[in-house]
Amino acid sequence: MSVKDNKNPRNSTKDRLLNAAVKIFHQKGFQKTRVSDIVSEASLAQGTFYLYFKSKEDIFKQITIEHSSRFVTVFDETKELFKGRNPKDIRQNISHFLNNLLEVYKQNIQISELLFREIRGHGGIFTDVQINLFNSFIRLLQKHMKRDLPQRKFNHKDSEIDAIFLLGIFLYSTDYFLLMKKQFNTEKLGHKMTDFMLNGLKLDHDSLSPRKLNRHTNTKGKTM
Repeated sequence: MSVKDNKNPRNSTKDRLLNAAVKIFHQKGFQKTRVSDIVSEASLAQGTFYLYFKSKEDIFKQITIEHSSRFVTVFDETKELFKGRNPKDIRQNISHFLNNLLEVYKQNIQISELLFREIRGHGGIFTDVQINLFNSFIRLLQKHMKRDLPQRKFNHKDSEIDAIFLLGIFLYSTDYFLLMKKQFNTEKLGHKMTDFMLNGLKLDHDSLSPRKLNRHTNTKGKTM
């Protein structure tokens, strides 16, 4: 996490603590990190820490809030998500939006990896953080969906459920590429996510007709 120093020395000190906390949490893990580790990395006195934060849990939550605000900014700056004159426009809008979200992940790779590992790994400690994060994203997606309802471009019945599915596809696939692949092309991944979100598995209904299924079963039985 890189926080720009502000001319206000109090803000600058807080930023130093936040940057140090990200680095130490990432290196040692949340459980093994001590406040003394954070202030040592920031080259500050331990008493200074408590001028800004109550505990290591408190500074971790602040890190999460600041990281989440970057995603919220992408939502706020997106004028059109599900709007467009034709399917091509809609596809481009969604793909551009996803690419911007993925860039936030990639540009803040250390904190993204930290939050993925820690929030999911400590049971109830950060449950409220995760719930608030998910709910804020779901509400933002619903806002964009409801805005496009009059156009009837989507088979849209329950904006909350739809938003949860879309959020799940984005979060968990991104986390996989983040942790397993380490490096990924945000534009290509954004295009692939867009295709899947719009087309799913492209189920071929004709191939699942009873007649074709029976033919396939009979053929399989003969070869065996």
